[in-house]
This record gives sequence, structure tokens and C-alpha cells, in this order.
Amino acid sequence: MIIFLFSHLFAKTESKIKVFENNVLIGEINTIQNKKLFSVNDFIEITNSKKFINNKTQKVIFYVDNKKIKISNQITFIEIEDRLFQLSSKVVNANGAYYMSIESFFGIIQNLSDSLSIKYTNNEIRFTSTFTDKKIVKKVIDLRTEKEKWEFKTIVIDAGHGGKDPGAVGYRGTKEKDIALDVAKRLEKKLSKNMNVKIVMTRDEDVFLRLEERTKIANESNGNLFISIHTNAAEDRRASGFETFLIGTNKNEAAVRVAARENAVLELEGTTGKKLTNEDLIQATIAQSAFASKSEQFASMVQRN
Repeated sequence: MIIFLFSHLFAKTESKIKVFENNVLIGEINTIQNKKLFSVNDFIEITNSKKFINNKTQKVIFYVDNKKIKISNQITFIEIEDRLFQLSSKVVNANGAYYMSIESFFGIIQNLSDSLSIKYTNNEIRFTSTFTDKKIVKKVIDLRTEKEKWEFKTIVIDAGHGGKDPGAVGYRGTKEKDIALDVAKRLEKKLSKNMNVKIVMTRDEDVFLRLEERTKIANESNGNLFISIHTNAAEDRRASGFETFLIGTNKNEAAVRVAARENAVLELEGTTGKKLTNEDLIQATIAQSAFASKSEQFASMVQRN
């Protein structure tokens, strides 16, 4: 009785749906469970898709609109271009053929397709190319404007710390914020006298600025060079000289310690700052990488002079 019911189920519900490409019938594919599941094997054959079928692991790879699709028997998740999507029901292996949900699969695909319009019903599936020839539009480039983008016109000088953030404090109470501001003002005067560039100061008095405010000033002024001035704290009074740091991956313990000490100011800022998303961090990393070599060249010039 059990065998009869099983056979009856598949015999009764199995039927075919037609597949059209640009209004041309290209074939029919088998379905089961009242046309809820379609045969992946049939679909691959009539669409001439590249394929890889491993019956031992019961995994199938095929392509739709040049997108790689991976399915596994008895799994509700499918992988499309290394992204996971969930079907309404599991993939089924029936008599050596793989079946999956018509509505779920084509609903996912039609939202991902770049050049195909996909419509499906209980009786047919239609693929229509949406590619249209686009006229090539010549873009007129203003060479003067392009040149101005790359001109070195603005230097932003950032006096570290300030206000409630004293920075490092010396043996006799000397505060880093005061020395940094004094040096920043001297540098501003010297650059203004000797260079034909715009100088922007993030602060010219003893005020507290959040790190995001400093970067906002630099970005809004379209700064070509950002110089942040700090003074070192050393336990050994014989220490002398200067160091130049640039944005990049911390490569040694000394750099890690300096970064941790300088970034302690974040504790004074509270939690009002924007939390960076993964996308923000990726964009910031790309931006840093783009100018890393220029930063290294400038740091080298500072150290030599």
C-alpha cells in the first residue's frame, strides 16, 4: 500500500511546463507536486547551460544569465554568485533528477538578472532579453577643471588635542596641547610666507575638537595635505629628536603603543560618534591605500630635513 501511494503521488502530479526565450518555444521541462517543483536537469538541457553534476555529493552547478548557481539535495538554501538565498522548500532528488521550487527560484533570479526579464506561471516560463543598444555619448572634459583637481592648493594643519584633552603631560606640568598649538601657529606663518597655498587650521585656540570634527574640516576645505602636530612623551629625559607617523597598518609594537595613546581621546568623546559599517570601513581602507605612497614620500622628506 505504501509503495502504491508513493508511485501514485508522482505519477499523478508529474506534468510539463513550456519554456520560451524571446517568445520562441525552446522546450518543456518536467514538474512534480502539482507543478510546484521543476526539473533542474531538464532546465539545464534546454537552456544549454554550463553544468557540473556530482551525484555522489548530490550537488549541481549551472548558470542563468552568466550567474553561477549551486544547489544541494535536501537543502533549502541555494548559492548564487557566492551569495546564499533561501527557497520555500528543499531541493529534491527524484529518480536521479533534481527538482526545486519554481516560484522561489525564478522569483530570486528575476531580481538578480541584469539582462533578462523572467516571467513564470503554472504553465510556462518566459525569458526575454532586456538588452538594448545604447548610444555612445561623448563626454566633453574641461581640461582646466581636471587640472585644478590635482593642483596642490590647500594644507590643513591640525594642532593635536586641546581643551579638556591635554594630551601628554610633562614632569613640570607642561601640556602637549599647548606645545602643539604653538608649533602649529608657527608652521602656519612660515608656510603662508613661503608658499602660495591656502592654510587651514583645525583649531587656533585652546578648544576641544572631536576626531570626526577635525576630519570634517579637512574634507570640507578639500585639503591636499593634512599635518597633525603632536609632541612625544618619554620616560627617559635623554630622549630627543622627532618622528613622523602616517595612516596605515601598524607594523611594530612602538607604533601600536603610540596609536593607542593618541586614540585614548575617543573616551572623552562619548558615544555620539557614528558607528562605521563594514561598507564604511572598506571605503576608508580603499581611500587610505590610494594615497599611502604619497604619505610615505612626504614622511620621508620630513625625516630627511
